[in-house]
Amino acid sequence: MTENQNGSAEIEVEKIINDIRMQILAQKIKETGQQTSAVLEGNYFSSDFYERIYQASVTKQELLLQVNQSTVPLIGGLIDRLRTMVHQLIVFYLNQFVAEQARVNDLTINLIKEMSAEIEKLGKQVAEQNGESTAE
Repeated sequence: MTENQNGSAEIEVEKIINDIRMQILAQKIKETGQQTSAVLEGNYFSSDFYERIYQASVTKQELLLQVNQSTVPLIGGLIDRLRTMVHQLIVFYLNQFVAEQARVNDLTINLIKEMSAEIEKLGKQVAEQNGESTAE
C-alpha cells in the first residue's frame, strides 16, 4: 500500500494482480515441469499486452471429442463400435498435432516474453543514459 496526497492508504491493485499471476505461473511450472520466463509488467507496452501474454501462458490446449450414439435399431451397436474405433484413430492423430502446436505456442510465447524483457531492459538503459547526459 502507498499513501496518496490525502494521506490515506492506496491499494496497489496491479501489484497484487501481478503477484497472484506469478504464483499461478509458479504452480504451473511445478505441475508441468516446464520452465517459462514471466514478464508480466513493464513500461513500454500497454497493460493489455501483458494481460494477453499471461493468458496465453496459462491456457491449456486439450482436445475433447465425443461420439454420439446411433439410434438405428438392430445394427446400432455395430455402428457405435465402428464410430468409436474411427473416432479413436482420429483423436490419436489430432492429439499428436495438438501437442506439436502446443509446443510451438509455448516457444512463441516464451520468445515474446524474452523480447519484451529485453525491450524493458534496453529502455531502462536508455533512460539511465539520458539521465546521465542531462546531469552533465
